[in-house]
Amino acid sequence: MPETQLKLTPYGNADFAYIREEGLAYVDKTQFIEVLERCGSNYPFIVRPRRFGKTLSTNMLEAYYDEAAADQFDRVFAGTYIGSHKTPLASQFRVLHLDFSGIASPNHQVLAAEFQETVLSGVRSYFQRYPHPEQNEVLKGTFPSASALISRFFSLLTEEFPRKLYVIIDEYDQFANEVLSQDLVHFKAMTSSEGFLKNFFTKLKAATNRLVSRIFITGVTSISLDSMTSGFSISTNITTFPAFADLYGFTEAELRELVPQVLDISKWGLNVDDLVARMREWYNGYRFSPQNETTVFNPTMCLSYLLTWQNLGEEPDTLLDPNLGQDLNKIEKILSLGDASFVRQTVEKALRREPIPFAGRLKPLNLNQETQLDGSSLLSAMFYLGFLTYAAGNNRELVIPNRAVSIQFFEYFLKHVLQTEQYEFVATDFLEALDALVAGNPEPLFRVTCDRFTAASGLHAYAHLKESDFQTLLIGAFSFTNAYTVTSEVEVRGEDRGFIDILAVPTVGSRAQSAYLVEVKYLSPKNATDQAKSDAIVEAKSQISRYEKADDLKRLPNLKRIVVLFVGLKLEMLEIY
Repeated sequence: MPETQLKLTPYGNADFAYIREEGLAYVDKTQFIEVLERCGSNYPFIVRPRRFGKTLSTNMLEAYYDEAAADQFDRVFAGTYIGSHKTPLASQFRVLHLDFSGIASPNHQVLAAEFQETVLSGVRSYFQRYPHPEQNEVLKGTFPSASALISRFFSLLTEEFPRKLYVIIDEYDQFANEVLSQDLVHFKAMTSSEGFLKNFFTKLKAATNRLVSRIFITGVTSISLDSMTSGFSISTNITTFPAFADLYGFTEAELRELVPQVLDISKWGLNVDDLVARMREWYNGYRFSPQNETTVFNPTMCLSYLLTWQNLGEEPDTLLDPNLGQDLNKIEKILSLGDASFVRQTVEKALRREPIPFAGRLKPLNLNQETQLDGSSLLSAMFYLGFLTYAAGNNRELVIPNRAVSIQFFEYFLKHVLQTEQYEFVATDFLEALDALVAGNPEPLFRVTCDRFTAASGLHAYAHLKESDFQTLLIGAFSFTNAYTVTSEVEVRGEDRGFIDILAVPTVGSRAQSAYLVEVKYLSPKNATDQAKSDAIVEAKSQISRYEKADDLKRLPNLKRIVVLFVGLKLEMLEIY
């Protein structure tokens, strides 16, 4: 029997036609073309976190609807769902595709010019497919703004091609989010009544009266569109519609079908379950609709993981996306627009893996009407950015989706709550420590967490710290692994009642060999006499001695007790018994 030909992994490639024509691995999402046509809106927009396959989907739509691509249709869509369920609208439009992801400068003096050049690039691509005798009026004309340029383009086509244009806009807000992260005043100006972004979308809205038949928009948050209010009021936000819960990302079933297409894992003594379990821990958990229980994996991170296996025969040295630090910087500005105490409470709850109460529906985020984002608005923004997602089985709670996001919260906690000056997360150190934790040795995890925190903190950072901060620090470190269910302030009832600082219990089916009962003590340097340190340790051990008598704890296999004492920023004592 001939050996099955493995397919190449299309990591970093969003050219839909190329992927299909060259036979690269592909997870079929074409069924959503049919769903989009039936969603009840001709102008939908959808928000997903970065690196979730949005560009690939917009290229898929262009390949499907563009008249100029009709001769490639059978070749590109052969073997897909839509290839055998072709709709009447296939190849029926002239597509104007605008990709704003390449606008890099947040400098307000050049941003409008870059935006206009990007619009011109999309118009130029249109005329390459559909030449027009008067196209140079647009291509070589001088226009004061992008809205003036697109208005002239529309006027050129309206009489000849009524209701014939399909406008696809990819990453409509990437540059706007960059601006927001640095200059709120400029962001408001850009999206206000006289701003270049609002003026552009106002012209687009007006063109739907005669020329533009359909519009599809992708982005990372709804902030820019919400802030433009009437500038583009015709759009429908389908972000949480249940029918589109898995439009972006891989379901576990899809991932299980993909792995054998790109890897012969039997030669490494592995099976699909092994690899999917690893990716589930790091990249799964995104539940985008409160009416749909489906969760999805981050597709770009899964492809990156599989590509490393394909080329090196082993998993990556780090399972954390190096771009996550950039995401963290962007959310910092958004979080700074909210109440500091609410932000801190949310971050601590997230790190402790506690569900965060939520109203259930995403709130419009209009920064031209609000000087500060309330709690519901902040949670909506964190949902859009992928930092929080709907909890399984509960539409009114948000949770962290996976380990990769836990690390981002951990870094935010260290940088902004504990106010470390130069903390750097080194994934390999933590991975080795987590392996030791699962094997029954918690000391490396406690050491690497505390030592890195101490080394990164300013000389007087301890002045604002309290015991609960160190509890959250350690819980955050535990949250990097799904091998444990970690809870804090666990109430012990009965004669020896009290509250356990941290209890880590192996999750069902995990390889973890021990449960951990942790008591944390903290002393400021000025109060840390030898007697005070001794008293704190004695108190911690006494508490553990009482708590472990509880029936629930007696049933835990191989329970290990841990006493941790911090003095200032230093891990003064760690005892495991």
